Amino acid sequence: ISVKSGNCPLKNTVSNCGTRCTTDSQCVLNQKCCPNKCGHMSCAEPSVVSTGSGYKGSN
Repeated sequence: ISVKSGNCPLKNTVSNCGTRCTTDSQCVLNQKCCPNKCGHMSCAEPSVVSTGSGYKGSN
């Protein structure tokens, strides 16, 4: 399982609720599998800085 670099953005900023994922390898390019505002996981552009949310990857 590949974990991509970067941190997940705050989940309330991830509005992509349609496409779900379980690992970073399911996401295109540099996107990461991150918690979204709908309570699931979806692909999102990584945040450059840590959000303090505790999510650093999708392992």
